[in-house]
Amino acid sequence: WLLTVLLHGFFHGDAHAGNVLISRDGRIGFLDFGIIGRFDHAQRHQVLRYVLAFGARDYAALADILIEIGAVTTDVDREGLVAALGEIYAPLFAKSVQDISYNDILPQATRIAYEFGVTIPKEFMLVLKQLLFFDRYAKRAAPDLNVFSDYYLVDFLFTPAAMKAGLDFNVLMPLLRKIQDGH
Repeated sequence: WLLTVLLHGFFHGDAHAGNVLISRDGRIGFLDFGIIGRFDHAQRHQVLRYVLAFGARDYAALADILIEIGAVTTDVDREGLVAALGEIYAPLFAKSVQDISYNDILPQATRIAYEFGVTIPKEFMLVLKQLLFFDRYAKRAAPDLNVFSDYYLVDFLFTPAAMKAGLDFNVLMPLLRKIQDGH
C-alpha cells in the first residue's frame, strides 16, 4: 500500500477490514476502489520526506514539511511547533505497535493542532485514516513490531522502481543518513 502512495501516486482510500483480502498463499489484495487518493509527484515526495523525517526524529524537517503542504501557515511559531512535534512523537520510538494507545495520543495531537492552527489537506488526511486501519492490522498480526525501527519499511527506496519514480535522492539522503545514524 505504501509503495502505491510513494511510487505511483495513487492509493486505496478505504482500507477497512471489509476491503482487504488475504489469500491462502499470503498475498494481500484490496477490494472496492470507490475511494482512492491521488498524489502528484511533489506530494509523493512530501509524504516520503515526512515518513523519513519522522524515522530520523527530525522534528524541524517535519515542521518544514507541514508548512510546505499548507497544513500550517508560514508565520507559525516554527520552534514551538518543532518542540510540540517532539513532545508527541518522541515517546513512540520506544514502543511496539501493541503499546501505542491512540486514546493517549489523539488528545495531545488535537491540542497541538489547535494551538498551531494545523489543518491537514484532504489527500494527506486520507493517508492518516488508512494508517489507523493498518495500525489495527499490525496490532493483530505483529504486535511486537516497532515500525519506527524497522528499516524494511524504507528498503524499497533502493529498488529500480524507486529510481523510475523520480525520487530526489539529494533531498532524501540527509534524512536516510540520520535514520542510519540512529536519529
